[in-house]
Amino acid sequence: MLLEEGKNQQEAFKLIQAKSRDNSRIPMQWDTSENAGFSTGTPWLKVGKSYKDINVENEIQGPIFTFYQDLIRLRKEMPIISEGSYQSAFEDSQQVYAFERQFEDQKLLVLNNFYATEVEIELPAAYQNGQIVSSICHLKTVF
Repeated sequence: MLLEEGKNQQEAFKLIQAKSRDNSRIPMQWDTSENAGFSTGTPWLKVGKSYKDINVENEIQGPIFTFYQDLIRLRKEMPIISEGSYQSAFEDSQQVYAFERQFEDQKLLVLNNFYATEVEIELPAAYQNGQIVSSICHLKTVF
């Protein structure tokens, strides 16, 4: 197709390479060993340059890894997370991405603040006596 449009083979290859999904993929960086512990063979794609610093072995006790372990556990234990209906919440907020899940007789409110500054929100009455199921940081809640 690119050749039919007048591109030579080198130009066509560069265009295909630029849009390839391989550009966003690298072998999993497990540790600091050869090929980042991904394989004893030669991987199809090169290991990322950061594998000596950024790898599972270095991060396994870290807060982000343990937070995601907690989220996976919650997803397995709470059907509402994967099976509940989705409804946006706090749509007027510039700082908070929030949504509700409902499943059978359960409700779940998910609040995400992706900024370094604190934000105050007023919880809907249905959640006033609820509990925090998981948090990646220490939160100050104001009711």
